[in-house]
Amino acid sequence: MPTPARANRAYRRVAAVVRPVLFATTRRDWRGVENLPREGGFIVAANHVTQADPLTLGHFLWDNGVVPRILAKASLFTAPVVGAALRGTGQIPVQRNSSAAGQSLDAGARAVRDGECVVVFPEGTLTREPDMWPMQGKTGVAR
Repeated sequence: MPTPARANRAYRRVAAVVRPVLFATTRRDWRGVENLPREGGFIVAANHVTQADPLTLGHFLWDNGVVPRILAKASLFTAPVVGAALRGTGQIPVQRNSSAAGQSLDAGARAVRDGECVVVFPEGTLTREPDMWPMQGKTGVAR
């Protein structure tokens, strides 16, 4: 399983910029560390309540020696700065509402087989309405 020390250069650069911001703006109270496998690939499935969720979950995983590959909507990969960071760090684009969506599941499955950690937000989007939590999950997390 890739560790932060063995992450690619782009990933280490993004972490060097993002992590100090997260240290300054979030309180770390990591729970469930004992549930992270220490070898082999695995999937992390999480609710997506705020836009910060991928960053804070990535921060948690990185702090605990795991380099995450996050499934993210494809449109983020074309944004000027965010897109470059996502592409450079090897995140996985999801073509939502398209027959190409299955390609992201294939890429995620390959990453898990290769011993990597893949992060999936099963609802497929931000959960905006608290009265509707949890939202209906999509097939990506269990397929």
